[in-house]
Amino acid sequence: MEKEFNIVYNLDKSTYMLNGKRAAQLAKNNEIKKVINEIIKAFTSSKGFVVAGHDASINIIPDADIKLFLLLI
Repeated sequence: MEKEFNIVYNLDKSTYMLNGKRAAQLAKNNEIKKVINEIIKAFTSSKGFVVAGHDASINIIPDADIKLFLLLI
């Protein structure tokens, strides 16, 4: 069974930044991070997803066919 998700967020910059700060606080809790990673892993079990983030390449989708790493030097 396939499901299609179309999520569009139109956030102003201050709301976007506030949400980022909240996400950073939640990410400090390893139990919450583990649950979120499992949810993302379940969503991306089929092909066709792009996942970005620190945990993506190691914890969420370690067996991905393609991985891109962007480095800021």
